[in-house]
Amino acid sequence: MESTVKSSGFIDVYAEIEDDEILQDNRRHTNLFIPDAVPIIIFTDNLSDARFVELALLVREPALPSSKSERAINITLKSTNQVPSFVPQSGIETVIIIGSENLNSIDRLSAFVNNGGGLFLMPGENSSLQNFQKALQALSLPIPSKIVGEKGKTDNTVSFSQVEYSHPIFQDIFVKDEKKKIESPDIYSYFKMTTEGKGRNIISLIDGSSFLSEYKIGKGRIFLMNTAPVLSWSNFPLKGVFVPLINKSVFYLASKDRAEIEFIAGNEININIGSQSLPQVKIERPDKAEEFIKLEQEIISNVISYNNSNIAGNYKIYSGEKLIETVSVNIDPLESVTKYLSKNEFENYLDKINFKGIYIEVNKDENPMEIVLQSRFGSELWKYFLIIAIVLALIEMAVARNSKKDLVTTEVH
Repeated sequence: MESTVKSSGFIDVYAEIEDDEILQDNRRHTNLFIPDAVPIIIFTDNLSDARFVELALLVREPALPSSKSERAINITLKSTNQVPSFVPQSGIETVIIIGSENLNSIDRLSAFVNNGGGLFLMPGENSSLQNFQKALQALSLPIPSKIVGEKGKTDNTVSFSQVEYSHPIFQDIFVKDEKKKIESPDIYSYFKMTTEGKGRNIISLIDGSSFLSEYKIGKGRIFLMNTAPVLSWSNFPLKGVFVPLINKSVFYLASKDRAEIEFIAGNEININIGSQSLPQVKIERPDKAEEFIKLEQEIISNVISYNNSNIAGNYKIYSGEKLIETVSVNIDPLESVTKYLSKNEFENYLDKINFKGIYIEVNKDENPMEIVLQSRFGSELWKYFLIIAIVLALIEMAVARNSKKDLVTTEVH
């Protein structure tokens, strides 16, 4: 199912099935986050290496995954020698690196990816095999074995072999699904590498090497391209697929898998509130009730815990009037298992575990809450006393009537 989203921010989503024997679990909740603007940092050895990528990101295409055609992509260009001092800013979800010659330390960048950030890595005009290998090794990625071809020489080119059109970055690029075909660029020089089973091969070359591949690192993703986005390495920047591919890749890397932060009703919820300056946050429950949590002076990892998640739905977290997070809570799937034990099987199980207590059977047409309350506080006895009183009254009336008959009989005789 596809739908057009006309607003940005947190979007509540739910899926519902028809009524069955368990009504409470027929709806599952989740949420999406669509940024109003996508801030991107491009680190590059030379500014000229980033020219085509920057132009591609500034183009507005109808097929791009945007609910608003004017959605902004804010680009910041920096030198790769500034990577060691990289500090993730609020809203930064994607980083692009073009080149490897000035990459001295990428520890902070690696931490950024592990914490959920997206990274698009590709060689630059002057990238050497040794330095590119060093960069990939620091990110725990497969390293290239050699450089194939020679930049600037067009007499011996390589082209695409296979394309995984099912990958999300190819959605909505083609007018007709049955005519999915990408015009392969002529690649003059590239780093020969494979995923080595560690990642997903999106586009491969005729020699079996990976042109574009995806890797899952911690909570984040990395896209790796084996050729530089400059005309001396290939004519890829001149092909029609270059602009949508770069854009869709950036949006894909910036997206978050919201399913990873779904919780089970009744369990403790850990909420990342970021660096909030206000003394409290407001939680709006699915039933529209509101609760307030006071923030301590120091919060470990900017995470607070919330324990009152007894209703399935989306819990909205506000700092002042600003919605800072939405958390989806659903019913435990184990509660939807309809297979059950017979009474004899259950009693046998209690014997095996040496259960010494008393169990109470609740029929499906009985109210479980009333049964539980009765087991806690006992049953109300007035009903039984009323029945006893009525029975005794009837007995007394019967006895009095029989005595009166006996008296009348005695007087007659």
